[in-house]
Amino acid sequence: MELEEHVDESVAAERGVAPEEFARTVLEREAAVPAPDQSAEQWVAEWRAWIASHPRREIKVDDSRESIYEGCGERGSWSIRTS
Repeated sequence: MELEEHVDESVAAERGVAPEEFARTVLEREAAVPAPDQSAEQWVAEWRAWIASHPRREIKVDDSRESIYEGCGERGSWSIRTS
């Protein structure tokens, strides 16, 4: 599928540009990756400090497959509808 098919031509017309140019501008803006203002090591250190600032909770959660799907029917009883 061509990119132009996904562009709302009325928006491009409001801005006085061709749909192709409007799409290119949007893609360039959305694809732009801002330069990081800190190194990866600094980010990790700040993230770990943030995590450490929260209280540790000693709770146990049953996240087994059986507990998640409990009450949804027996295992193996799934059926695929064809209509």
